[in-house]
Amino acid sequence: MIQEKNMVVQLTTDELKKIISEAINENRSDKTSNTSREVFGLDEFCEMTGYSKQTAYKLVHERKVPFYKPEHGGRKILFKRKEVEEWLTATRVATLDEFCDDMECSL
Repeated sequence: MIQEKNMVVQLTTDELKKIISEAINENRSDKTSNTSREVFGLDEFCEMTGYSKQTAYKLVHERKVPFYKPEHGGRKILFKRKEVEEWLTATRVATLDEFCDDMECSL
């Protein structure tokens, strides 16, 4: 014979809010761990760079950003995290002090 156990829990509004908040944060951290993969698609690229999909497709079409296409063909575009980070930080702009120092040295 199976007995059903019904539990009644009394929670305050603050306790219930805390439980819901923790569940939401846990769900967000799961999504964050997916975006920290080494190889990822266009959506993650847009999330990482802040570019729109339209801009991302344009950069790929003009071959301005490093990307990969699977050997089997298809429309999938893949990116490597390290290469995208290097691409994003490739053109460092000198500080005003550095610029002035360079100009003084060249005179």
